[in-house]
Amino acid sequence: MSIGQTIMVTVLRLGFRGEGVARHEGFTVFVEGILPGEIAKVRVVEVKANFARAEMLELVEESLDRMMPPCPVFAVCGGCQVQHMTYDAQINWKRQLVVDALVRVGHFAAELVEGMVEPVKRMDVPWRYRNKVTMLAAPRGEGFVAGFVEEGTHEPVALSECLIRPKMQDELVNSLVELLVRKGVAAFDEATGRGLVRQIRVRSTIRGDAMVVITAVASLHDAQVLAEAIAQIHLSAGRVVSVIEEVVPLAQNSRQVSSIQERVLWGAPELIETIMGLDFYVSAQSFLQVNATQTEVLYQTALELANLAGQETVIDLYAGIGTLSLVAAKRSGRVYGVESVLAAVNDAKRNCELNNTHNAEFYLGRSEEVLPRLVRQGMVADVVMLDPPRAGCQIEVIEAMVATGASRIVYVSCNPATLARDLARLVERGYQLERVVPVDVFPQTFHVETVVLITRLLSPTEFSTS
Repeated sequence: MSIGQTIMVTVLRLGFRGEGVARHEGFTVFVEGILPGEIAKVRVVEVKANFARAEMLELVEESLDRMMPPCPVFAVCGGCQVQHMTYDAQINWKRQLVVDALVRVGHFAAELVEGMVEPVKRMDVPWRYRNKVTMLAAPRGEGFVAGFVEEGTHEPVALSECLIRPKMQDELVNSLVELLVRKGVAAFDEATGRGLVRQIRVRSTIRGDAMVVITAVASLHDAQVLAEAIAQIHLSAGRVVSVIEEVVPLAQNSRQVSSIQERVLWGAPELIETIMGLDFYVSAQSFLQVNATQTEVLYQTALELANLAGQETVIDLYAGIGTLSLVAAKRSGRVYGVESVLAAVNDAKRNCELNNTHNAEFYLGRSEEVLPRLVRQGMVADVVMLDPPRAGCQIEVIEAMVATGASRIVYVSCNPATLARDLARLVERGYQLERVVPVDVFPQTFHVETVVLITRLLSPTEFSTS
């Protein structure tokens, strides 16, 4: 197989990012935008030792699961990956992603997994759900654009409407870019090093309040005047209540939170979001699930699996601003949250006060450092709940969870592969799978959240002596 070669392929399945997976003369070929069962003429664009990538030239036979993507820039924008699939097909595929990960990565028996993974909890209206979007800014002509990054590049896609963010955010982003250009504020140009704005982030709440965060390489000129102008942008279904500047020095990596210098230019330093009847302060750097509707489904599922009766001691790892912690605190005796981001811990403590919650406390630090220390100090728990980042858990977290003596662990995951790895480690240490419930928090994308209940078969002492 060689670059430029044209071949015919039949797609067997979808990969974990939604790409078509085919075989040609014993060689694996990945093709974007093609569905299982479809036959297409493709051109090879990359060849590696054991696989190739190809682009579709002609769709010869079409799947019944295919639909016309409603977004005009779907083919180039990196914000969504599977708009060309019917929602029923997306849901079925996401369940299969979880099944495949548990079998291939976790090495659980296929018969066990197939019978245990429940149907995906779907979204009634799988559009306009994102409460936060982060858009890359780049110069374009006399002005600049801000959008999701084009697939395979580092260039933002210009778009006036995004079908996975609320219409209010469309209005706000369009008006904001127009205002910045009119005020002479330039986007940062990576090629020349000129300009200021690197990213624009917008967060909104179900009640229609919005926060604008402008990330720049240096402080904005006339920042206060600019912030007041942003606050006056008219929105048909909401209002701007916060404008924040984040300065990330050019020599620093913008993903390093410690390097960000944050300044509130106008309004409040945070928003207030309502989840399951509780109110939560959300600051610019704090994590919150991006789909308010499905977050409630996710947390309700986690609580159902935790089966709290009112007296339990609960540990919540990777606790963020305390959303799951405080929801669990209403149904348990005591909750201990662990979170590594200072701003989130501060939000969590304020959220306790906001909701008159007195049986939850929070520790600042990495879970792999804090939890083992708490265990050494004698902490035990009835239930451990966790929602780690995509990388999953460090082995120190796994071993410390076991050492708490928890009879139930509720694991919320955004990555089926690392979930499967961590579940296998817990099973090796005396636990067993009970329920696996996928939840569609990110329609039109390859992401799937999964809530898993595992229960203890052996006590930590029995395990260590077995």
